[in-house]
Amino acid sequence: MENVKVGDVVIFEGTVSLKKDFGAGYFYEVIVENARLVKEI
Repeated sequence: MENVKVGDVVIFEGTVSLKKDFGAGYFYEVIVENARLVKEI
């Protein structure tokens, strides 16, 4: 879990999933899973 502030420019690496439905009302058009912070610019 990384802490970045609004306005920070960062690069994350992970798996991009489209139209992911976790159930119970949690639906995401685009989500990055298993992300890690690569670089904070």
